[in-house]
Amino acid sequence: MGGDADLDFWRATAATTSGSVVELGCGAGRILTAIATADRVLVGLDLDAAALSLARERLPEAALIQADLLTWTPPETLRHGAGLVIAGGDLLPLLTEATDLERLFAQAAMLLRADGAFGIDATLIDAELLSEAASDSAWSEDVRWASDEFGEVRRESRLLPDPAGRAGCAQLQIRHWHAGDTSPDQRDPFAIRAWQPVELERIAEGVGLLIHQRGPADRLRWLLRSTHV
Repeated sequence: MGGDADLDFWRATAATTSGSVVELGCGAGRILTAIATADRVLVGLDLDAAALSLARERLPEAALIQADLLTWTPPETLRHGAGLVIAGGDLLPLLTEATDLERLFAQAAMLLRADGAFGIDATLIDAELLSEAASDSAWSEDVRWASDEFGEVRRESRLLPDPAGRAGCAQLQIRHWHAGDTSPDQRDPFAIRAWQPVELERIAEGVGLLIHQRGPADRLRWLLRSTHV
């Protein structure tokens, strides 16, 4: 998940908008750092305190808020003021319940100003292929990169069946091998969902968001506008 291949999209989107930028699920600030300019107010939200600490090092001028997106409600000071709201970095598959995704989209609708855009970007996952892959617990290599701190890093992942047996859902587990490791840095599995375009469009329309630009067919890369402002 993630990677940096999306940054050109976010830079281009930011260049066609104005006003403040709010990222829902900003993590360590990868996207906000890529689009930061002296004239843009940046706001980022994430639950992970460690990730936000890294984001603060990268973006000392940004307003970075530790918050749970499943319970957070935009304060009056942020409502209808954002020129760009971002839900990127494959955030959407991490929300496995329709009610959670509805809440995220409703937050975006509340944040957007009249000419603002809500950008989403996530991998379009085939639900049947996800289910098939989850039946095979083998690890596969995703990517390798060079790290100043660890040398070569290799990321591997595997899919496991969803414990609750939910359609279109699985458990994703990730591990990292660093140069010289005898055992990997392995994380606990977490749930993902293979959202389909028709599902997202229905949820978006339900909270007053309409699609005005679609990206490549293999990604859920859309720009939406709110009908509430």
